[in-house]
Amino acid sequence: AMYYPFIESLAHMVVDIPIMFVIQGVFSVLLYFLVDLQRTVSQFFIFLLVVFTMTTMVKGFFRLVAAVFKEESSAMSVAGIGVLVFSLYTGYTIPWLSILGALRWITYLNPLGFSFESLMMNEFHTLSGTCSTLVPQGPGYENVLLANQVC
Repeated sequence: AMYYPFIESLAHMVVDIPIMFVIQGVFSVLLYFLVDLQRTVSQFFIFLLVVFTMTTMVKGFFRLVAAVFKEESSAMSVAGIGVLVFSLYTGYTIPWLSILGALRWITYLNPLGFSFESLMMNEFHTLSGTCSTLVPQGPGYENVLLANQVC
Protein backbone atom coordinates (compact mmCIF):
# COMPACT_ATOMS: atom_id res chain seq x y z
CA ALA A 1 0.00 0.00 0.00
CA MET A 2 3.04 2.26 0.25
CA TYR A 3 3.96 1.98 -3.43
CA TYR A 4 2.10 3.02 -6.52
CA PRO A 5 0.75 0.06 -8.53
CA PHE A 6 2.77 1.17 -11.56
CA ILE A 7 6.04 1.04 -9.61
CA GLU A 8 5.21 -2.41 -8.26
CA SER A 9 4.35 -3.79 -11.70
CA LEU A 10 7.48 -2.21 -13.17
CA ALA A 11 9.56 -3.86 -10.43
CA HIS A 12 7.96 -7.22 -11.22
CA MET A 13 8.81 -6.79 -14.88
CA VAL A 14 12.42 -5.78 -14.20
CA VAL A 15 12.90 -8.77 -11.89
CA ASP A 16 11.29 -11.11 -14.43
CA ILE A 17 13.47 -10.08 -17.39
CA PRO A 18 16.64 -12.04 -16.44
CA ILE A 19 14.63 -15.09 -15.40
CA MET A 20 12.56 -14.96 -18.61
CA PHE A 21 15.70 -14.51 -20.68
CA VAL A 22 17.26 -17.69 -19.28
CA ILE A 23 14.07 -19.73 -19.60
CA GLN A 24 13.30 -18.46 -23.10
CA GLY A 25 16.92 -18.93 -24.14
CA VAL A 26 16.84 -22.62 -23.19
CA PHE A 27 13.39 -23.05 -24.74
CA SER A 28 14.42 -21.31 -27.96
CA VAL A 29 17.61 -23.33 -28.39
CA LEU A 30 15.76 -26.60 -27.86
CA LEU A 31 12.81 -25.71 -30.07
CA TYR A 32 14.84 -24.11 -32.84
CA PHE A 33 17.12 -27.08 -33.36
CA LEU A 34 14.53 -29.79 -32.69
CA VAL A 35 12.22 -28.32 -35.31
CA ASP A 36 15.27 -27.92 -37.58
CA LEU A 37 14.66 -24.36 -38.64
CA GLN A 38 17.23 -22.66 -40.86
CA ARG A 39 20.58 -22.73 -39.12
CA THR A 40 21.88 -19.21 -39.51
CA VAL A 41 22.95 -17.03 -36.62
CA SER A 42 20.87 -14.04 -37.64
CA GLN A 43 17.67 -16.06 -38.03
CA PHE A 44 18.20 -17.76 -34.67
CA PHE A 45 18.65 -14.48 -32.82
CA ILE A 46 15.63 -12.95 -34.56
CA PHE A 47 13.67 -16.05 -33.47
CA LEU A 48 14.94 -15.59 -29.90
CA LEU A 49 14.02 -11.88 -29.93
CA VAL A 50 10.49 -12.56 -31.22
CA VAL A 51 9.86 -15.35 -28.70
CA PHE A 52 11.18 -13.20 -25.84
CA THR A 53 9.08 -10.22 -26.92
CA MET A 54 5.97 -12.36 -27.31
CA THR A 55 6.48 -13.86 -23.85
CA THR A 56 6.84 -10.38 -22.35
CA MET A 57 3.67 -9.16 -24.09
CA VAL A 58 1.59 -12.16 -23.02
CA LYS A 59 2.86 -11.87 -19.46
CA GLY A 60 1.90 -8.20 -19.48
CA PHE A 61 -1.57 -9.08 -20.77
CA PHE A 62 -2.06 -11.57 -17.93
CA ARG A 63 -0.91 -9.00 -15.39
CA LEU A 64 -3.28 -6.43 -16.88
CA VAL A 65 -6.21 -8.82 -16.58
CA ALA A 66 -5.21 -9.74 -13.01
CA ALA A 67 -5.04 -6.06 -12.06
CA VAL A 68 -8.46 -5.26 -13.53
CA PHE A 69 -10.42 -7.99 -11.71
CA LYS A 70 -10.70 -8.40 -7.96
CA GLU A 71 -11.50 -12.11 -8.00
CA GLU A 72 -9.19 -14.75 -9.36
CA SER A 73 -11.96 -16.74 -11.04
CA SER A 74 -13.07 -13.74 -13.10
CA ALA A 75 -9.52 -12.96 -14.15
CA MET A 76 -8.88 -16.59 -15.14
CA SER A 77 -12.05 -16.66 -17.24
CA VAL A 78 -11.24 -13.45 -19.11
CA ALA A 79 -7.59 -14.47 -19.58
CA GLY A 80 -8.68 -17.83 -21.01
CA ILE A 81 -11.07 -16.17 -23.44
CA GLY A 82 -8.36 -13.65 -24.35
CA VAL A 83 -5.88 -16.43 -25.17
CA LEU A 84 -8.53 -18.19 -27.24
CA VAL A 85 -9.33 -15.02 -29.21
CA PHE A 86 -5.64 -14.20 -29.70
CA SER A 87 -4.97 -17.75 -30.92
CA LEU A 88 -7.92 -17.81 -33.30
CA TYR A 89 -7.20 -14.42 -34.85
CA THR A 90 -3.49 -14.84 -35.61
CA GLY A 91 -4.28 -15.41 -39.27
CA TYR A 92 -3.40 -19.10 -39.22
CA THR A 93 -6.53 -20.76 -37.82
CA ILE A 94 -8.88 -18.33 -39.52
CA PRO A 95 -7.28 -16.85 -42.67
CA TRP A 96 -7.23 -13.06 -42.70
CA LEU A 97 -9.59 -12.78 -45.67
CA SER A 98 -12.16 -15.06 -43.98
CA ILE A 99 -12.45 -12.95 -40.81
CA LEU A 100 -15.69 -11.03 -40.56
CA GLY A 101 -15.31 -7.32 -41.23
CA ALA A 102 -16.62 -6.37 -37.80
CA LEU A 103 -14.02 -8.56 -36.09
CA ARG A 104 -11.02 -7.77 -38.29
CA TRP A 105 -9.86 -5.08 -35.85
CA ILE A 106 -8.81 -7.86 -33.45
CA THR A 107 -5.99 -8.84 -35.82
CA TYR A 108 -4.52 -5.34 -35.57
CA LEU A 109 -4.32 -5.55 -31.76
CA ASN A 110 -3.17 -9.17 -31.56
CA PRO A 111 0.42 -9.56 -30.33
CA LEU A 112 0.42 -13.26 -31.20
CA GLY A 113 -0.51 -12.44 -34.79
CA PHE A 114 2.43 -10.08 -35.19
CA SER A 115 4.76 -12.62 -33.59
CA PHE A 116 3.49 -15.42 -35.81
CA GLU A 117 3.93 -13.28 -38.90
CA SER A 118 7.44 -12.29 -37.81
CA LEU A 119 8.44 -15.92 -37.24
CA MET A 120 7.07 -16.97 -40.63
CA MET A 121 8.89 -14.14 -42.41
CA ASN A 122 12.08 -14.96 -40.52
CA GLU A 123 11.98 -18.59 -41.63
CA PHE A 124 10.78 -18.27 -45.21
CA HIS A 125 12.29 -15.03 -46.53
CA THR A 126 15.52 -16.76 -47.60
CA LEU A 127 13.89 -19.81 -49.18
CA SER A 128 13.06 -20.08 -52.84
CA GLY A 129 10.98 -23.06 -53.86
CA THR A 130 10.84 -24.53 -57.32
CA CYS A 131 7.77 -26.17 -58.75
CA SER A 132 8.33 -29.70 -60.03
CA THR A 133 4.72 -30.74 -60.76
CA LEU A 134 1.39 -28.99 -61.03
CA VAL A 135 -1.81 -30.35 -59.52
CA PRO A 136 -4.19 -31.31 -61.12
CA GLN A 137 -2.45 -32.79 -64.13
CA GLY A 138 -2.76 -35.87 -66.30
CA PRO A 139 -5.46 -37.24 -68.60
CA GLY A 140 -8.60 -35.14 -68.54
CA TYR A 141 -6.87 -32.05 -67.14
CA GLU A 142 -5.32 -30.73 -70.36
CA ASN A 143 -7.73 -27.76 -70.56
CA VAL A 144 -7.27 -26.60 -66.97
CA LEU A 145 -5.92 -23.07 -66.82
CA LEU A 146 -2.66 -22.34 -65.01
CA ALA A 147 -4.57 -20.06 -62.63
CA ASN A 148 -6.49 -23.12 -61.41
CA GLN A 149 -3.40 -25.26 -60.74
CA VAL A 150 -1.04 -25.30 -57.78
CA CYS A 151 2.42 -26.67 -57.09
